Amino acid sequence: MERHLVLSDLKQKGDPPLSWESKFPRQSVLLRSLLSPSPSNRPSAVEVLQNELPPRMEDEWLNDVLRMIRTPEDTYVYDRVISTIFNEDRFAKMQGQHDSSKKSTGNIDNSELLDTIVEVAKEVFKRHCAKRFQISPLHTLEWNFTKNRGNTVKILTQGGEMLELCYELRTPFVMSIASNQTSSFKRYEISWVHRRAVGHSTPYRFLQGDFDIIGGTSPIPEAEIIKVALDLGTRFYDSKTLVIRLNHGKLAEAICSWAGVSQDQRQNVAEFLSSTIVQYWPNEADRKSQWSLIRGQLLQDLRLSEEVVEKLHKADQRFCGSADLVLARLRGTLFYDESACKALDDLSALLRCLRV
Repeated sequence: MERHLVLSDLKQKGDPPLSWESKFPRQSVLLRSLLSPSPSNRPSAVEVLQNELPPRMEDEWLNDVLRMIRTPEDTYVYDRVISTIFNEDRFAKMQGQHDSSKKSTGNIDNSELLDTIVEVAKEVFKRHCAKRFQISPLHTLEWNFTKNRGNTVKILTQGGEMLELCYELRTPFVMSIASNQTSSFKRYEISWVHRRAVGHSTPYRFLQGDFDIIGGTSPIPEAEIIKVALDLGTRFYDSKTLVIRLNHGKLAEAICSWAGVSQDQRQNVAEFLSSTIVQYWPNEADRKSQWSLIRGQLLQDLRLSEEVVEKLHKADQRFCGSADLVLARLRGTLFYDESACKALDDLSALLRCLRV
C-alpha cells in the first residue's frame, strides 16, 4: 500500500518522497525533468545515461580513453579510435549481419511526381521575381549554423573531421545576407534537409522549399509570402480546401494575459495546444470533441486553474475562424491592451494587401 501511495504521488503530483529527495538530490532533479509535462523539457535517453546514475564498471576505463582523445597535443589515441571505426573488415561483418535481417520492402518510385512539384514551385517563385540562393548541403561544425545542434546529422570523416548535413535552409541565407549587408533581395531554394533518426537508424531527409524577402515595407512582404503560398497550393489543390492561419506574436501574448496564463507556463501551454487542437479546423466537430480530453490534461498535467482553462476554451471558440469576424471579436475583447490593438492594426493592414 505504501508503495502504491508513493507511485501515485509521483505520477499525479510529480513529487518524490521527501526522504528520498534529500538523500539523492541530483537523481531527484533528473526524475523531475523526466516527469515534465512538456516533451521539450524531458531529457533524451542519452542524456539520462549521462546523468547522475549509478556508474557502470567500464565507465572509468572509458573516461580515461575520452580524456586522452580530447588531448590536442597527442593524437595517438584519437587516430587509433578513428582507424578502428573506419575498419573495412568491421564494416563487412556488420553488413553481413544487416543483410541477413533485412526484409524486402516495395517502395514506390515517386521521382516523377517529385520533379513535377519542384518544377511548379520554381515556376511560382520565379514569377514573383525570386532568385535561387544555393545552400551547401554539407559544412563543418565551426560554422555553427543552427541552434538545433543536438538534432543535426553529424558525419565523421576518415580524417577525423566532424561535418554536419544541412538541417534547414534559412539560417545560412540570413548569415550570408548579414555579412554582405544586403538590404533588398528575394530568394528561393529547394533542397534536401536532414534529421536525426531514433536510435541507430539511418538519418532521414525531406525536400524543403524556402521563399524569403529581404527589405520592403510591412505588410507588403508578408502579403506577398502568403500569395506565393496560395499560388503554389492552388496548383495542386482546390482553393476552397486551403487554409492560411494568421497570428501575431503580440496578439498571442495578449490572449494569454487575458486568459490568465502565467509567463512561466505559456511555452508549455502553447506547445501542448499546438500539438492537439491546431490540426483541426476551427469550429470543427472533432476539434470541439477534443476539448473534454484537453481540459483534463490542462488541469492535471499543466496544473492550470479551472478559470484559466475555461478562458482558453472560450478563446478557441471565439478567436478562431474567418479573419474579419475574429478581428472584430478581438478588438471588442482586448480594446484595453495597446500592444494588442497595434497587432490587430497590423493584421488588418495585411488583409487589405491580400485583397488587392
